[in-house]
Amino acid sequence: MSIMTNTSPSHPRGRIEAPGLIVGVDTHKDFHVAAAVDERGALLEIARFSATRTGYDRLALWAEGLRRQVTGQVADVALTYAIEGTSSYGAGLVAALRPTGVTIHEVARPNRRDRRLRGKTDAFDAENAARAVLAGTVTATAKTADGNIEMIRVIKCAKHAAVKARAATMISLRHLIVTAPADLREQLEPLTKMALLRRCAGLRPGEVDDPTAATKYALRAMARRWLYLSEEITKHEAQLDRLTTAVAPQLREGCGIGPTRPPSSSQSSATTSPGSPVRPPWPNYAASTPSQPLPAGPTVTDSTEVDTGRPTQRSTASSSSA
Repeated sequence: MSIMTNTSPSHPRGRIEAPGLIVGVDTHKDFHVAAAVDERGALLEIARFSATRTGYDRLALWAEGLRRQVTGQVADVALTYAIEGTSSYGAGLVAALRPTGVTIHEVARPNRRDRRLRGKTDAFDAENAARAVLAGTVTATAKTADGNIEMIRVIKCAKHAAVKARAATMISLRHLIVTAPADLREQLEPLTKMALLRRCAGLRPGEVDDPTAATKYALRAMARRWLYLSEEITKHEAQLDRLTTAVAPQLREGCGIGPTRPPSSSQSSATTSPGSPVRPPWPNYAASTPSQPLPAGPTVTDSTEVDTGRPTQRSTASSSSA
């Protein structure tokens, strides 16, 4: 841990009503940089800690020591953290600090104007995070990252990765069929999607000693991968269905509302109450709102025609009469 002290004058902007000590943290993968600012805006110290459980404990002890120093002058000092990346590199630090009962704010990014004037350093980012809370521009509280919501998030990430891998596998399989030997390609091209996958998964390439055997071997591997990913996605959806039902049971009772997507336009219109107007499908509804920008181009009216580069009936008639 490295510590630097600073006796610079108070920051001219931003005050909070109650006295307090604010610790801004610029998070990284391997280390975190913390800057402590008092309620007058004076920068007290800047320190660097490792992004480990030991580093988190040292950061908490360092901040508590500064709070006690300020407490010698003020009756009671509240400790507040302003942390960047609370859902990424700062998630471990937030989880370690939350049991202590301190207030933790989530800071999105440093002030760009300040970056241009002072440069980009970890110490400046940590200080700017603390001053953002002091000025009142940051009020968001860091997510707890526990319970059903966090469970839904991590399982949805796994499902999203499996869906992307399955789609890429199908694209590669179809491309391989296009370049396959003629006799094999003619057997596989007429098949439907699931029939093709089952057929490819059951191929027997034998000894891989010619292009046909190698193609069968590759097709079998990709088809089995697709089927395995489909089974994995089904398991993820079952978990998401259970968790979303526990979190929002009334919402899940609605017709057509699944664990990962809202109902379609036809399903939502079917559940509309008799007295309420029926909303058109989403793309058309969005296009009809005033906020939707109009497409660039000439306006078609009764007295104007769009120049498409081809002669119209009116222009042909006028040229023939001439």
